[in-house]
Amino acid sequence: MALKYYFGIVFLNLIYAEAQTIIRFSDGKTVESIVIKNDKKNEFLTSSDLKNFQFKEGTQILYNNKVVDFAVNNDTLVVFDKVKEIEEVEILNFNNKTEKTVKKTNQQNVFYALNSNYQMGTSVQINTEDKVTYVKSISVFPVMKNKEVLESGKMKIEILPNINGDPDEKNPILSFDEDVKKIKTGTWLITLPRIIKYPKNGFFIVFHFQYNKNNVFALSFKTTKESNVYYYNPTYYGGWKKDESQGILYKLKILQ
Repeated sequence: MALKYYFGIVFLNLIYAEAQTIIRFSDGKTVESIVIKNDKKNEFLTSSDLKNFQFKEGTQILYNNKVVDFAVNNDTLVVFDKVKEIEEVEILNFNNKTEKTVKKTNQQNVFYALNSNYQMGTSVQINTEDKVTYVKSISVFPVMKNKEVLESGKMKIEILPNINGDPDEKNPILSFDEDVKKIKTGTWLITLPRIIKYPKNGFFIVFHFQYNKNNVFALSFKTTKESNVYYYNPTYYGGWKKDESQGILYKLKILQ
């Protein structure tokens, strides 16, 4: 398991924070004020100011004169002053209750194809060891891609809650467009537009490639038996259809 200390920048779409409490991640204690850098200007803000503070793309938080990661979760702003970034994490196998590390040795000889205008995703369940955990990025492993088609369409990605074992498409945790030029065979690193708190029941990452023709091959993914693939088609399936045999191989980057 690769560990390293990391300080970075989080880029957010334009949002209004509803945070009223600032939490220091290393010890869980509240902080009365922080320094926020917006448009190259430093602003000194208290927790009461944050409720109406407007975060912009490129907003940075400074802690001890260093740019640090942060996450807005309901009414709390979490500042990651000291964290471990874990690149490989363990996921749960619900069939035999064992835990295995997601590595290339777990991959199968079957590849999943993502075709245009159909949503496909995979379940994400990890062993957090009962620690508060935040997710920063997800890597998947494309095998082949149709470059001409990809560059003529749009890739939409959603992070969906796990409700009773199924994706909840009506209440996405995140929904964003991914630059198709970032999609590479081998490893495709998907950095989330904002850090999210890992939900107790896990979540789903869903891919939706939008194109001017239906059912055109866009790319294929390596697979693993340690998760499950889900397809969404309300007309033919009445909603989501689960493949019990395998899912998309992935790797998470988490903060603990």
